[in-house]
Amino acid sequence: MGQPVVSVIVPVYNVEKYLPKCLDSLVGQTLREIEIICVNDGSTDHSQKILEVCADHDKRVKLLSQKNQGQGVARDVALSAATGKYLMFCDADDWFEPSMCEEMAAAMEQSGADLAECKSNAVMENDATTFTARARWHEKARNQSLSAGMVELTPQIKNIKRVNMVQWNRIFRKDLVNQYNIRNVCTYYAEDVAWTAQYLLVAKTVFGLDRHLHNYLIRAGSTCEEIPNNRRYLLETVDAFRAAFELARSHNFEASHIPEFLAPFAAWRIYEARKLKRRDALTVLEYAQEKLAPLTVNSLVEEKSPWLAMVLRGEIKAAYDQAQHCQRREFLGITVHRSQKQWVNRVEKNKKWLFGVEYYKKLASAETVRKYWLGVPVYVSKKSNGVTRRYLLGARVCKKTGGTCSVEDLMKEARKFSLHHKLQIEAAALHPKTFGEFKNSLAGRDVVLVGAGPTMRDYRQIPGAVHVGCNRAFMLDHLKLDFLFAQDVRGINSFVEEFINYQGNRCVKFIGDALEKEHQIPESWFLRTDNARKYKTAYWPPSADFYHALPLHIDTLPLLNSCTVAHPAMQFILFTNPRRIFLVGCDCTVMAQGHFIKGGKDDENLQTDMSSDADMLRNWGFMKDFATLFYPETKIISVNPVGLQGMFIDWNQKEGEPCPSP
Repeated sequence: MGQPVVSVIVPVYNVEKYLPKCLDSLVGQTLREIEIICVNDGSTDHSQKILEVCADHDKRVKLLSQKNQGQGVARDVALSAATGKYLMFCDADDWFEPSMCEEMAAAMEQSGADLAECKSNAVMENDATTFTARARWHEKARNQSLSAGMVELTPQIKNIKRVNMVQWNRIFRKDLVNQYNIRNVCTYYAEDVAWTAQYLLVAKTVFGLDRHLHNYLIRAGSTCEEIPNNRRYLLETVDAFRAAFELARSHNFEASHIPEFLAPFAAWRIYEARKLKRRDALTVLEYAQEKLAPLTVNSLVEEKSPWLAMVLRGEIKAAYDQAQHCQRREFLGITVHRSQKQWVNRVEKNKKWLFGVEYYKKLASAETVRKYWLGVPVYVSKKSNGVTRRYLLGARVCKKTGGTCSVEDLMKEARKFSLHHKLQIEAAALHPKTFGEFKNSLAGRDVVLVGAGPTMRDYRQIPGAVHVGCNRAFMLDHLKLDFLFAQDVRGINSFVEEFINYQGNRCVKFIGDALEKEHQIPESWFLRTDNARKYKTAYWPPSADFYHALPLHIDTLPLLNSCTVAHPAMQFILFTNPRRIFLVGCDCTVMAQGHFIKGGKDDENLQTDMSSDADMLRNWGFMKDFATLFYPETKIISVNPVGLQGMFIDWNQKEGEPCPSP
């Protein structure tokens, strides 16, 4: 058999009861040019043996295995192995009608659509004629297909009322999946939502078949039946929609259409949080509010989903925080018992009174629980760094050690993402005024970046070059700077007045507005500084994807503050698109003011901070990667290098070596 027409992907986990029927329906397809990729996701029953027997009888069955990591990871493993022109997905407890693959592939071939979909039969286990409310919902959702024939997926049509998020009754183009690198961002729950939402963002046409070709089994114990009371599912659903937002932003899709496409479904899933325990519901609401910050609250969100608008504004969470529950018990008109439970800023206050006397009080947060009887603290539980300590009447009775809560890690990531979004909005308003006029302004010229490292004293001025300085670089007597960068108070607090009054070569001074408030340059200094402009800066440990995107949009995104002002200055220089960049005195840390390699100190008054050596070199490596990717014609030359030796083109100017050719 040549290249398969269709790759059918089947994740498998403990489904020995249903797997044979599923496999029989796939190997019996009328379209023979298919491959069936089964991924055993760490099953502990006889699923592996069933798969092996099937693979022995039909070579089109490809068997892959992994430790249990969830359906999302299993599907990604299968996607990497798929060789078919089209992709289809089948749950191991569902089954295809015999002609499903043939009819779906023919629809794609004849129409040239980006995806095709058919209708589905919802079947209740043990009773095919009795449908629960959930079964009826599935029946309606899976048969809510678009009209038969070709339909253009305009932004107006991409709406949950017209296009649902399931995979199983559809066929997809493999080349489109590869082009946009569509992968699963969720593991156990909502992985189909995350993947399909991304695909629908890039798809332009869909072909509808008015045929019931897929069979969906509704059974107790399946992943979908756990959804209503599952916090992890709701958190992963939020991740699914964030993935779609990220894909849309990275490819500059029309932002105003994203809420119309996703908001109603996102809101409906987050609404399920009301069924959870209060603490779990608060976690989901806070996570959604911060993770979905890019959606913002606009008129479109208000119109399509007022619930989601309330979540994004924090109103639902605030209502939970202020909620209280009171009970009274009376006997002969006298209140004999009263209890009151309320939550303020995620701290539970639970009090009880007997004949007006408070006999019980509980104060509980995520980290600490305290219980009082008749005003005496009898029980305390404290959590810190994965360790739980419990005390009874002041004596420690238990110590429990465990790992970091994954939800807390997710919350930290959500807060970081939300904070960066806030900075992004501020930078988009400020940076065009700060940097706009300088884009490509130095094309064809030489630019020298002068850092604060000791080797700057050995530098001899390159004739005709533009000079960009960092912090105290302006103090060199033989050099007049054209631009000067300072990003926080630590860099200039020893020579404030000199920095403020420096003229240079009509020097333009860029002053960073740092995240860390204690390190911000005071507004009074900025207002007194000649020819000063402000820019937004954010400290993030760089990753390849994030860092490569960041300097590309210097006019709209905060500049990277990675422990050295040289990196924002370097982003600015690349933005001007020069012929060559010379790095002088850039091989030091900001606070250390010395070389960031052992033995590099050459001044008794300079201290070398070795702890940041690896981070500094890594961050410069990212800068080199970015310059190579987006500015391949620009040469970067290290002058008298120490810490940066071997990273860029080295030029030992003080020993009289000739300058590298342009």
